[in-house]
This record gives sequence, C-alpha cells and structure tokens, in this order.
Amino acid sequence: MTVLLVVLLLFAFLQNVASTNFSQAEYEALYDLYTATGGNEWRWVPSGNRKPWDFTVYENPCVEKWQGIQCAVNKQQNISHVVKLLLPSYNLVGHLPESLGNFPMLRNLVLKNNSLSGSFPSGVGNLASLQVLNMNRNAFSQSLPSSLGNLKRLTVLDFFINKLTGTIPEFLNGLFRLRYLDVYTNLLTGPIPDFMGNLHRLQYFYLGDNHLDGT
Repeated sequence: MTVLLVVLLLFAFLQNVASTNFSQAEYEALYDLYTATGGNEWRWVPSGNRKPWDFTVYENPCVEKWQGIQCAVNKQQNISHVVKLLLPSYNLVGHLPESLGNFPMLRNLVLKNNSLSGSFPSGVGNLASLQVLNMNRNAFSQSLPSSLGNLKRLTVLDFFINKLTGTIPEFLNGLFRLRYLDVYTNLLTGPIPDFMGNLHRLQYFYLGDNHLDGT
C-alpha cells in the first residue's frame, strides 16, 4: 500500500468521523442536565484531550470529546450516541431533569459525590441499556421511582449516603442481573423483603445505617 493511499484512506476516515451526526434529543438532554445542575460552576478536570461542555455554539459532543462523555456510533444511521455519562465530583448542584432518560444507548450513569437533591427522576427508567447507576454521596430524598424496575440490564445500583425514604423498593424484585446494591446510610424503614432472596446474582448487598426492622 502506497503512502499516498494511506493518506487518502486516513483523510476519508477522519472526514467520516467529523460528519457523524449527534442525536438531537441527547444534545437537548445534556443541555438540560448542564443548566439544571449549575453547569457554569462545574468543576472541570484538567485534561489535555477532553473539553469542558460548551453550548455557546453547536458542536458534536462526541467529536469534540466533551469531558465525562463516552460515545458509540450507529453506523447504519451515522449517529453518535452517549454510552457513558461519568461526572463524579464535578460539583453538580440541584435536581436532575426528567430528560436524563433520553439516552437510549446509555450503559453507565455515574454522578456520584456531587450535591444533587430532590426526588430521583422517573425518566431514568427509560434507559433500557443501563447497566451501572451510581449516585452515591448525594442528597436524593423521597422514594426511588418504580420506573427503575424497567432497567432489566442493571448490575450496579448505588445510592450510598443519600436521604432516601420509604421501604426497600419493590421494583428490585425484577432486577435479576443485579450484582451490587448499596443503600447504606439513608432513611429507609420497614422490613427486609423476602424477595431479596430471589436475586441470585447479588454479591454485594449493603443496607446498614437505615431504620429497617430487624437490623
């Protein structure tokens, strides 16, 4: 293969990447997250190849390599989708928007160690591909929404150190792939339900420092 051919193939590849579209619904969901949680005050991580989010001009977050975002391309549709949203310790403050459920390919959602509060959005139950949900060390209150029972691929559910109330959620009964469950240090009440024994893949199970019966 000649040097010229290699250069032409590389140019064609880069042109294809640059022309990849980004889901409009996901772009709007990222904007909602940014504005709802004080994006102007987020604590960006020094990085040579990852950029802070910028909505002053339209750009493809995947091509521009925005911090906290990992993407995959649907080659048939030539559309980039967010598959990982990782913003731990970024100083997110406030309530999560319902549009957080508009990422159909999202596998990992990690917003731990921030200052998020209020009720957890039921829209997250739309994330059918989600495997890891880590919200530990925030201040979420009320009960977790029953829509999380739709997350049949979930393996990690982590709400360590929050302010969740109510009983251990019934929706856990259908999350048969769950391996890690942590609701340690919340305000949960009531008994430990019998159905927990049906979660045969569960390896790590933390319920302490709540107000549960029999503990």
